[in-house]
Amino acid sequence: STTDHEAARNGLFAGKNIDRLDLITPYAGWGALRPANAPATQSSHCARLLHSIGSPHAYVINGLRAPRNLYGLAQFCNDRQHQDPKAANAKLVIFDKPEDGLGVALKATRNINKHDEILIAYG
Repeated sequence: STTDHEAARNGLFAGKNIDRLDLITPYAGWGALRPANAPATQSSHCARLLHSIGSPHAYVINGLRAPRNLYGLAQFCNDRQHQDPKAANAKLVIFDKPEDGLGVALKATRNINKHDEILIAYG
């Protein structure tokens, strides 16, 4: 659940052991249209949901900038690829469930130990 993990100022850390392929937490925020080639200043904390070929815009989740009780925390993950190309231990996945609708969640790509930082590859 979203209360099992801690979003610190500098990233997201596992609050318990996480098994490979487990869904960790949703990406929380509001839907928005952004230019498909938006610079980092306009795309920070955004997860792309949809982009039509030839369209200048993408539909994104504009992630919350501060943790909120009972909301997902995936938007607080960091990318440490510049320090270690194999650092990522999770990835963002798109889901479409009748009970939850269309969204993005964080999924473990390998086992993650309690207190480890949860990392993704941005690019």
